[in-house]
Amino acid sequence: MLQVFGTEQWDFSDRGVMVVCDPRLTSKPYGKVFLNSLPPMLRTRKIELVQRFFAAEAKAATAESS
Repeated sequence: MLQVFGTEQWDFSDRGVMVVCDPRLTSKPYGKVFLNSLPPMLRTRKIELVQRFFAAEAKAATAESS
C-alpha cells in the first residue's frame, strides 16, 4: 500500500481510485487499523460515486486536450 500512496511517485494534482475488495476491512478488527492508516480520502461503497469520478475525469481530460 505504501507504493500506491508514496509521495515519490505521485504529484498532489494526480487523482485516482483505490479499490480494495476485501471483506476483512469491515469484518476484522485490523481492518479499521488499516483504513485509519490511509491518507485522508473519500471512502464509499457506492459504485455510482466511482462512475461519476471517472466521468468527471474523462470530461476534464477532453477539455484539456481541446
